[in-house]
Amino acid sequence: MNNGIADTSFVRTFFCFWILVFCMAIAAFAQAGRGGINGLVTDPSGAVVPGANVTALNHATGVTRSTVTTAAGLYSFVSLNPGDYQVTASRNGFETVAQDKVSVTVDQVITVNIALRVGSVTDTVTVSESVDLVETGNSTVGQLISAETIDRVPLLNRDVFDLVQLSAGVTPANGSPNSSNSQAIINISSGRPGVDVSSYTINGAIIGSVYYMIDGSPLGVAEQNVGAIIPALEIPEDGVDESRVETQNTPASYQSGGAGVISLASKSGGDQFHGDAFVVLRPNVLAANDYFNKLSQFQQGLRNTSPDFHRYQEGGSISGPILHKKLFFFGDYEATQQQMFDGSNTFTVPTSAERTGDFSADSFTI
Repeated sequence: MNNGIADTSFVRTFFCFWILVFCMAIAAFAQAGRGGINGLVTDPSGAVVPGANVTALNHATGVTRSTVTTAAGLYSFVSLNPGDYQVTASRNGFETVAQDKVSVTVDQVITVNIALRVGSVTDTVTVSESVDLVETGNSTVGQLISAETIDRVPLLNRDVFDLVQLSAGVTPANGSPNSSNSQAIINISSGRPGVDVSSYTINGAIIGSVYYMIDGSPLGVAEQNVGAIIPALEIPEDGVDESRVETQNTPASYQSGGAGVISLASKSGGDQFHGDAFVVLRPNVLAANDYFNKLSQFQQGLRNTSPDFHRYQEGGSISGPILHKKLFFFGDYEATQQQMFDGSNTFTVPTSAERTGDFSADSFTI
């Protein structure tokens, strides 16, 4: 009987231990690929205020997170979804101060210092000025590309990785923008997404050293044929909330030796329903002819006709609440159909005699 109780207790302890380890792993994993807010709470004299209640309200979801300042007056929120927040601080004997328009972005921690005023805790002072987004906590150099920019920038293939061209220090393949869409690169990258962007150089680093991440998880895989790191898949444009390109002093949390990092944050649902639909049509009748193809047609006395190329993309997304201010969903769909005919090609191969070493029938001397 005692042995049975001991065995049951051991199994329960062992099970709880691994549940705790699993939860800790999830919590640690959730730190990367998101954003954070920290700061200092002081009184009118500049002295720190310990034990102050601080909350962070996500305007999109209505979800509120709370914490208490330390003995040094410090507070911190980690693993926040990108978006606009309102940070509120309160303490007995002081007025409640709310700092609105706090923008949290992927892989960045913004500092919001709050100065309390003497008064009643029921009185609230709301500061609506935008907070300075300069990151003073690290030396990483990069650029944030928001969802608004992603929606407005025309992407030829709706590939968000192509947005890396907007960042300083990035040199596209062959030194010219959009040359990654050349036929040679397309042939190399057939069935392997991201090879084109992986051919870029960042601040003079070797080709193939661009690193890819999504929500803090590594997305890159080694492609031996082109000697580069490429993304394991292409993320639908409608599913990306933010894109950050780190070009210098990439943080150690990326666990990468890459010269640059493209870090994506996927969209998440909010407390209101939103959706969109799109269709992209690229028939050959609307396309301009390639210069070299046009020159070849002219030399052969053929009509100026663009190559037979058809590419169509359609899809959409929808998001909204499942439980009010508690549980949300986001889903998107994208499909691509492409057909192309690059014309016929002529090749010269050795004759049967030439294969045996007899070149006497050739009109030239080797």
